[in-house]
Amino acid sequence: MKKLILAILILHPSFLLSRWSQIATINTPQLNSVIDSTLDCSSEDCFSGAHPIIKANNYNKITADISIDKTEYLERENIVLVMKFKNTSDEEVIVKNFDGNFIHSNIVIKNSGGAQAQYGGLIFSGTGVSRDTFLIGEEKEYRIFLLDNYSMKTVDSYFPSGSVPGLFEAGYYSLQFKGTVDDNQTLESNTINFTVTKPDGKERDALSSLMKIYKMGFKDGWANKVAKYREFIYANPESAYMEQAFMNMATLVIFTNAGYENIFEDSKWFIDKKPNSNVIDYAIHGAEKYLEVNLNDSNQLKNYLNEIVKSYPETRASDLAEKILIEKFKK
Repeated sequence: MKKLILAILILHPSFLLSRWSQIATINTPQLNSVIDSTLDCSSEDCFSGAHPIIKANNYNKITADISIDKTEYLERENIVLVMKFKNTSDEEVIVKNFDGNFIHSNIVIKNSGGAQAQYGGLIFSGTGVSRDTFLIGEEKEYRIFLLDNYSMKTVDSYFPSGSVPGLFEAGYYSLQFKGTVDDNQTLESNTINFTVTKPDGKERDALSSLMKIYKMGFKDGWANKVAKYREFIYANPESAYMEQAFMNMATLVIFTNAGYENIFEDSKWFIDKKPNSNVIDYAIHGAEKYLEVNLNDSNQLKNYLNEIVKSYPETRASDLAEKILIEKFKK
């Protein structure tokens, strides 16, 4: 059983984030236009960026808004979907069965030919708070790692037993949340369009190296795989695949303790380079484990978190550091 759990964590490292849930309360305008935003086009123009991003919602109690950090990705580059659900009514709202499975199973990803990505249904991978009740004005935010959960292929050529990480081949895609809530009403978000391209040059070489690490077994020990990821990270600091490699490495370190002696310095390096990264949680919690668990030094952890808040203001790194300070040290 322990080996099975570790295998899931390594193949789906973003499962780690489900431990650190969060609520983000942000004032956003109500999305109240009522439209049918189903895509019905096969031309490239429909996905080129000229196609408008439409706000859509015909459920008048909760609004849904989604975003991604850019509109063009490389094959096998992780896509992080940010989802925000907000109670814009003047009363407390209960949405039945509002949980990870409901959120994941109602994310609709289609290519330009109309084919829909398949949801693996294995795990709830991402961050957020899954509970039915929305307080007045409350907004719940989720970050979901699409490659851990969806793929346009049932069998991936790199991973015959399943598509891990998932694969969106080069092409044009649409992305929307559309689910049925109370009284068969539809809760739907804006529609986002993005493009996936094949890597070339240095990125093609970087992906080739990363895939070799993905396919490594564990007979040589966890530390060997951690070392390979670490080697990749420092050899490819500007690669689009670097953050995914760091996330995988940190997951191994946090759950197996393999290579823990380097994780603090690695995390400091990563935070300095990518303070707004969608996987910044792994860097901060890697450093947290090293200082508090391995060194048993809570004071040093507190000092380091305060340093992050001071050095990287108004970033995801400082927001998370401040959250930990409040939870652990009452700041």
